[in-house]
Amino acid sequence: MHSMWKAVARGEVPHDKAVFVQSGLRHGFRAGIDTTKMVGQRIFKNYKSALDGREAVTRATMKRVQAGKTLQLGSWSSTLVSSLKAFYAAFAVFPLGAVPKPLEPTELRPIDDHSRTGLNAATDLEGLRHTLDASSEIAWFLQLDYFMRVSDVDGAFTLLPLHPDVWPFFLFKFFSSPESTVEDLFCHVMGDFGGAGMPGVFKIFFVDVVCGMARSEHVLTLPMPVYVDDCALIGSCAEEGDAEMVAFHAWALEVCGVAFKALKDRLAATRQLALGFWWDSETLTRELEQRKLTEYMELFASYAVRPKLTLREMQSVAGRMQRAIMTFPPGAAWLLVPVFMLMSRLKKPWQERRTTREARDNFLYCSRMLGEALGRGFYSYANFKRAPSVWTDASKSKGYAGGGFVSACGRYDFWRYGSRAARKAIDYLEGDTVVVACTRLAHLWRGCIVTIFCDNKAFQQSGAKGRSKAARLNELVKELFLLMLRFEFVLNLVWISTHDNVNADHLSREDREGEFLGAAHDPTLGCWEPGTVPVRMEGAGRVRVLPEKRGTFETPEHVPEVPKPEPPSKLNAAAATFVPRPSESEDDASSYIKRAQAAGGCTHRPAGVGVRRGGALMLVLALFGGFCVPEAAPMPVSRFQASLEYTQTTLFEGLPLDLVGPLEQVLDNRLSSSSWRKVKSGMKIWREVADFRGFAHVLATGDRHRGAKLVAFVMHMSMDTELV
Repeated sequence: MHSMWKAVARGEVPHDKAVFVQSGLRHGFRAGIDTTKMVGQRIFKNYKSALDGREAVTRATMKRVQAGKTLQLGSWSSTLVSSLKAFYAAFAVFPLGAVPKPLEPTELRPIDDHSRTGLNAATDLEGLRHTLDASSEIAWFLQLDYFMRVSDVDGAFTLLPLHPDVWPFFLFKFFSSPESTVEDLFCHVMGDFGGAGMPGVFKIFFVDVVCGMARSEHVLTLPMPVYVDDCALIGSCAEEGDAEMVAFHAWALEVCGVAFKALKDRLAATRQLALGFWWDSETLTRELEQRKLTEYMELFASYAVRPKLTLREMQSVAGRMQRAIMTFPPGAAWLLVPVFMLMSRLKKPWQERRTTREARDNFLYCSRMLGEALGRGFYSYANFKRAPSVWTDASKSKGYAGGGFVSACGRYDFWRYGSRAARKAIDYLEGDTVVVACTRLAHLWRGCIVTIFCDNKAFQQSGAKGRSKAARLNELVKELFLLMLRFEFVLNLVWISTHDNVNADHLSREDREGEFLGAAHDPTLGCWEPGTVPVRMEGAGRVRVLPEKRGTFETPEHVPEVPKPEPPSKLNAAAATFVPRPSESEDDASSYIKRAQAAGGCTHRPAGVGVRRGGALMLVLALFGGFCVPEAAPMPVSRFQASLEYTQTTLFEGLPLDLVGPLEQVLDNRLSSSSWRKVKSGMKIWREVADFRGFAHVLATGDRHRGAKLVAFVMHMSMDTELV
């Protein structure tokens, strides 16, 4: 305790954290548990995972008993249960489960399910909540050619004593030996894995106090991000890092009683395994472990064809998607939004919900991205060049709504929003302005980081996170991500005060181009350097009409054309399996992927994906709709889609005779009676138009005039508004 209070006096340990730890070590930690909310005497059976791994769970349990961390209260019997009920007005015997340890195949880690007993619901996490920023800290401190040394605390939560008031809720029953036929009752007196408050308590004990004490004594001098109980010491010299970690091990064991696992200790290296990633400071990339990469790809591919998911499965896949996204370019968090929406209002782990098409597409897209890049991506963009900064702004008033941007290179653009677009919220217009700026300038930013200043915090924060709760902003964030993939640049969205965003503000207002040109070279505004030549971009001053569909990327006007797709013979047809819908065809991640692969020295390997099971009727209807879609103007397609060839056919060609009748019945009943009335009404109008224009009533397959005939049909309905 003397060393702790000395660290408090030196400012290395917060006073309130020291008081919390001192009280907990003296009397036991309550871990935020409010015992008054625990009512009743509840007894639960153990899970099958614990019973199947009986020997390993028994070894782990008796190891705790021998260490004095768990008490063995006696054989489970009616007499013991009666005594327990007479002594405690409220207690809980929690169910025990088990999960395998990755580095110890023969061992299992017992898991205590305190959610089932209601203990976690009775836990107040005020003061115990914290964010796990270890990945961001490693990315910040692990600079080019730096070394990282990794260690793992032995026991972690089991080092912390529990307050006697909470002991009645840490009871469980299990076998005390492989030969036992009757279970024994046990009670944890030290922390376990499963309590909602234990991670927060351990964070205060180890990170805030123990590590603070070590820095106070100059045992720790290098930065050391901590993820729960995993420690990553980072420095520019391998010998220095190894020596400091060894000294910290000895000091922590002697002064604080904290030991470290020799099995998980890794010497300092520029390529190091930490938090499930291989971090490489020579290339500034991080890569998923091969085992996890395969597991994630199989999981995403299987969930992409699942019609329903439970809450537990959604939570599991969301965590894995979050880790996968850490290897993607920035701004990919929008992939998680549909999963979060599915979890909304679900409470119990077994509750199910039907998956949406968007969620299944995102699972498929994550699997494709992992397969293409082999789970490797940049954690730092220090090796990327800097592109000229861009200032954007949009304005909205009763009489005028417009937007504009100006680049430090001299290019600028502005426009007026059409009447329909002007009715959109201002945060949407601000985001649309950023999208337009990126669309028009992205071809100049390959391999660069570009800072874009935006004076709307709602969109700026959404863009920085890569997702938004508002669907309208999430679509714009997705467009920015697709642009970054296609043109291989990194976007850095920064908020700027409206009062400082003078130049872009001029461009967003009506008839203020002259004022903008007069102020753009003002050195106090930091926009154009002296001698910068203004370049008014083509189409400036136009009326902007918003696209009908957002969240996709299509080549608009005034943007230089990208190279044409490669010939089909040079493309990988297997990779085309992962391409999303045509509307999302331009999210080609090949540029980013090739750069990440080059950094890691790996070869390209496509990944497979399954075909959705079930839903035969819907499959028939989908095929029917696909074959009946008429030709239209060419849409932008990716190089993967351009490699696929299609032959026109019908559902009846080659169909066995015994299936013709059932198929006709399916097609005849695909619409309700009210829908059929609308179809017949439309057919009546079509026959009138066809007779008047001299068209055949049936549009023949391959008729090159069928598009014009449909235009005549639609135009007739739009112009003939007389009610019958």
